[in-house]
Amino acid sequence: MLYKYKPVNIGFYKPYEDKKSMLIPVRCFTCGNVIANKYGEYSNRIKAGEDPAEVMDSLNIKRYCCRRMFVSSVETIYQVIPYYEALRRRMSEIESEID
Repeated sequence: MLYKYKPVNIGFYKPYEDKKSMLIPVRCFTCGNVIANKYGEYSNRIKAGEDPAEVMDSLNIKRYCCRRMFVSSVETIYQVIPYYEALRRRMSEIESEID
């Protein structure tokens, strides 16, 4: 096992607190450079308090299109979960009405 995850209970879905599970695009959408392998070090150094611009420079992320991929990455699963749970509750209500 590569990472040790700490599960957090949010309804039926159990996301991980560890940000290494965050989905980052493998390549930049514009230029096609591989960027996903650098995100772990980037996020660790940002959490340590370093300047994001200097971290990207040291990781050799020079193009603004690649920089945009790091800056604009958002963990969207936490925004989707409430709707999925509501849909699942509604489906169980409909099934109980049918029975």
